[in-house]
Amino acid sequence: MRLRVLDLFSGLGGFSEAFLRRGHEVFRVDNDVRFAQVPCTIIGDVREIDIEQFVPIDVVLASPPCETFTRRHLPWLDARDGEIEEAMLLVEAAVMIIDDLEPQFWVLENVQGAVPHISRLLGPPRQRIGSRYLWGVFPRIHLTPQEERECYGKYRLPPSVPNRAAERARIPYVLSLALCRAMEEQQTLLEVLEDER
Repeated sequence: MRLRVLDLFSGLGGFSEAFLRRGHEVFRVDNDVRFAQVPCTIIGDVREIDIEQFVPIDVVLASPPCETFTRRHLPWLDARDGEIEEAMLLVEAAVMIIDDLEPQFWVLENVQGAVPHISRLLGPPRQRIGSRYLWGVFPRIHLTPQEERECYGKYRLPPSVPNRAAERARIPYVLSLALCRAMEEQQTLLEVLEDER
């Protein structure tokens, strides 16, 4: 069983990295040309891409930019309402792609500051892993306490790290792997049940 995975706002590719390493077919989309060298990346705006090129798709992963939501959530920073509306346009674009592609699994990830805004559109997050909030249709992810601590790591990056913003936004491999395994297990179970019919 090989899953076809679409990773939106893919950045450095962390969300789909375990899927790629485990032999699944991965398509990554990001509008930042700095990520053109990341394997499987298509440079383009998610609001303008031709999604027909990805059909059929089994999994959609989306991690819309979180900076505006973070600024809105932290009192010493500032995000104006117009910026929140603009950030939500990207979330809505991802949801439209998900609705159009009708994947078996989908996960939208963002930060705590996004919860009140995204929850108006999608309801409450399905799961929280470390500092990351997840909405969607996916099997519950189980991590050890040590693995969950790794999902808080973005705050430990020193300012001297090259490409620090992209590194901070990268989904930790441990989360990608747990998600991939959970989907593989559920897919295998569904195939067994289908064979028994």
